[in-house]
Amino acid sequence: MTPYAGAASFGGVAGAPAAAADGPGAGDPRDAARPPLDPRAARTANRLMLAALAFFLLAFAVAAPWDIWYHTREPFETFWVAPHVALYTAVAFMAATVAAVVNRPDLRACFGPPLPGMPKRIAVPAPLFLMGAAIAVLVAAGATDSVWHTLWGQDETRWSYPHGLIGWGTYMASLAFCSCRLALRSVVPFGRFSAVGYALPVLVFSMPAILGPMALHISPEHNVALAATPGFAGAGTQRMMEVVFYWGLDRTNPLFLAMAASYAVAATAMLRMLDPRPWRMLEAALAGTTLYMAVHIGWAATNGLLWSFRTWAPLPVLPGLAAWAAARRAGLSAPSAWAATGLASSLTAAAVYLPSATGFSMALAGAPVGWAVGRLADRLSLELETPGPRAMPVVALLMGAALPAVLGTVDLVLRMGTP
Repeated sequence: MTPYAGAASFGGVAGAPAAAADGPGAGDPRDAARPPLDPRAARTANRLMLAALAFFLLAFAVAAPWDIWYHTREPFETFWVAPHVALYTAVAFMAATVAAVVNRPDLRACFGPPLPGMPKRIAVPAPLFLMGAAIAVLVAAGATDSVWHTLWGQDETRWSYPHGLIGWGTYMASLAFCSCRLALRSVVPFGRFSAVGYALPVLVFSMPAILGPMALHISPEHNVALAATPGFAGAGTQRMMEVVFYWGLDRTNPLFLAMAASYAVAATAMLRMLDPRPWRMLEAALAGTTLYMAVHIGWAATNGLLWSFRTWAPLPVLPGLAAWAAARRAGLSAPSAWAATGLASSLTAAAVYLPSATGFSMALAGAPVGWAVGRLADRLSLELETPGPRAMPVVALLMGAALPAVLGTVDLVLRMGTP
């Protein structure tokens, strides 16, 4: 089976089977090879996973922004502040809810066959394995973050090992929720806005993972305003800003053009996985863009930066999605469509953050970046939709261990190289 072999393509591209009239979950051809699910168990599992998703969003869509706001208002003194306590309490409830699903064999069976090589009593299907791995990464992130802040305060970049664990752990969790939901779609079809509801966490939590420091540090004027907030007055936090200013770790850095292409391609691939119909993909992308702009316009207004468009300009998901749709409509292959997605998003990023001949010429690298990331995203989407017996542990190892370790090394090198 090739990536998206069962998914509908935009514009009826040759070789793609017709989509079900009601979209994923309603007569979806991808479900034909799956054994029938126990409807009662599947609905119970869905309700519990929705509860776990609610705790996850409470932790990272409510407590985490509260934490960021808190640290701009209060100098760092201890890890155990109210936002941190709220965040990790919600993670504990999320873990307990997932454990309730894992503890019942009838509910576990709804997510597919158990992974081979695991003890029978704890053998879980691939989607639940990824969810458990994500929770383990988030717990490790909390422990590591506590030790780090106790020893060194805020002396770190967004690539530090604790923040790498948090960024990639939340991204893993959002993908695991999608994989679990897709496993239940034959009994619990997607509703009108279900795909949007699952797409938003992916769009939000892929930002810190893929963009790193550029998710927080947008432009030089944004960083000046951030450094002037009361919470950034501490020595450790000022040291962090010194590293950011010295290395230019904001979106005016040419490296961001490749990051923007990677983010747009990964986002488009995940939107397509959840619901391949272009208007549903557009709905999800518009919802994510609206949420992003609302948050950043609010911050810009509070800090006197509404005059700086690039401070609150949306990430180039919509231009990338439009390029992908146009390429598929024109009959281009999937790899070529991903190259077009990467190019369109990197050119858009250059127009906003690096509007010069040099910036636009560097943005041409978005095409090969889009091609490469698109191939990886195709493979990841396939594993999330129809998990194989061995790939999911590899995905968990790469996202939850290898990438945070590599980025943590980068953070160490940058901080050691800053005068």
